[in-house]
Amino acid sequence: MTNIQTHPALGPLTGACLLSAFLAWNTSNVGPLATLVFLGASTIGSFGLWVIVFAGSARISRKTGTDKHTSSFIFGNKNSASKQRKQWKKEQKRR
Repeated sequence: MTNIQTHPALGPLTGACLLSAFLAWNTSNVGPLATLVFLGASTIGSFGLWVIVFAGSARISRKTGTDKHTSSFIFGNKNSASKQRKQWKKEQKRR
């Protein structure tokens, strides 16, 4: 599985779409074509910005580095985030 935030075309494509949308918005002599280009390019550029800013993996805890989607319910999973967080807090108190 690839990380979409590190895709090499994401930054240039987002920048080009936002620049194209800006230029289409400020062009008055083309008519309705500029409006269509503005709508398409701004949609793609806005989505690209959203991916760059918000599409990180929220499954990994920033403090402990554990996976939040594991549970210790029923079977007592030692790798669950809650158990590792408790262990991490104990280690922090010892320091």
